[in-house]
Amino acid sequence: MCPAPLLPQPQVQLIAAIEGCDYLSAIAEDRHVRGMPDCEAIRRSVAADANSRVHVLSRKVADSLRAVFAHQFGFLRWTDTAHAGSWIATVHLNQVNRRNRGTDGTFEVTLRSPAGVDTASEAHSLEKFVAIEQLYHQPKTEQAASAIAAQWADAVRDSLESKDGFRRGNLVRHLFSNIPIATLTPAQAKPSAEGQIMWATVPVRDSDIRVKPSHRPTFVWHVEKLERGAVDDEAEFRLGECTGKQGYLCKMLKLRYGGAPFEKEQIKQFFETPTQFHPPIALHVVEYRPAAVVCARQGVIP
Repeated sequence: MCPAPLLPQPQVQLIAAIEGCDYLSAIAEDRHVRGMPDCEAIRRSVAADANSRVHVLSRKVADSLRAVFAHQFGFLRWTDTAHAGSWIATVHLNQVNRRNRGTDGTFEVTLRSPAGVDTASEAHSLEKFVAIEQLYHQPKTEQAASAIAAQWADAVRDSLESKDGFRRGNLVRHLFSNIPIATLTPAQAKPSAEGQIMWATVPVRDSDIRVKPSHRPTFVWHVEKLERGAVDDEAEFRLGECTGKQGYLCKMLKLRYGGAPFEKEQIKQFFETPTQFHPPIALHVVEYRPAAVVCARQGVIP
């Protein structure tokens, strides 16, 4: 069992939405399919029926996907309920051609911020149409629904892990990096110098975010107000090459202050002018690779 994290993980509600025309036609009750003029009419009919087995299967899919996302994106806490200030991730199970039947299955993820702003991923391949065709012949039972949900969750996991985690990396960079994993105080985000390198403290351990020491993430500090001399502006620090066990010490790899970029020894020179951080200081994960095994013994990830 992993030790309690140094900082509470942000909660993300994960839900699933079955939207592809063939998916709906194969799974929904006859009353939603028979006599409907097009795919959009089927979607509206299913959406209006809270008791449709499509919604039952969607909940099973979400339950299965939470376990997948907890491993693939272990720096976030995936839940089935929303809380005040929660982010909401929706996995859409669709098809290449949303308006017509007969095309391959896809999935995409939409992330909704607490302010109600949506950001969507690109569509990723889920399964071939020949697999979707088999759904028309599946029994409409609880056991069959559980098997379908597990099958789709496995397909999503395989997609995320393929090509050395390329799709997982895209989702982290373009979606989940928007979620701050912590809001730090200036005391917690105090930079330090060693030679020509500037370092930043990050109150995170390997077990907190499910990574191996050899694959620690790259982070970003986003500072809404940083005073430097007589100027104040937004600042963004890219942090990586982290060391340490009971909290990280990470190199400042890049800095953008206002519109100006700084790298390497320029970052040290930047801090030669007196600076002051003002809260909030948001900590984000921008590159991530999960460990295969989490806390196998004594909270250590091998």
